Amino acid sequence: MHLHMLAKMMVILVAFLSFATIYTPSKAHNMLALMLDPCFKCMDVVKAFVGWAKVMEMVAQYDTKYLMLLLVAIFCLQNPSSIDLTDALVVADEDSINGLMTSNEAILQGLLKNELSLFHHLHVKPEHYLLPLTWWKSHEL
Repeated sequence: MHLHMLAKMMVILVAFLSFATIYTPSKAHNMLALMLDPCFKCMDVVKAFVGWAKVMEMVAQYDTKYLMLLLVAIFCLQNPSSIDLTDALVVADEDSINGLMTSNEAILQGLLKNELSLFHHLHVKPEHYLLPLTWWKSHEL
């Protein structure tokens, strides 16, 4: 019975889940809503539609092509004096590997990417599905 209901649901949802198979900027908000809502971040509906490997590929694409750009922009708006992204390069100190030089924006993106990765790995208990704002508050980084 459960599999039959899931199959029927997937037939209905096919038109609405195209964003899960091909990255489309105009439909990015659909995937972002699923990725960021604690109720749906496990991507069960999308996994049933496209499979786990495709979900991982699509989440990586949305993270890189859309979400990271938004996170950097929001961080800069909220913290205008904390980082100057106009500096072309920051010279690495002698402890850095190969003495590589890294831009401030690359450093910020690295920090935000780590935070995003941590979010992707956080577990959501079923009792928190109906209280996403409470879940977010208790998992502030």
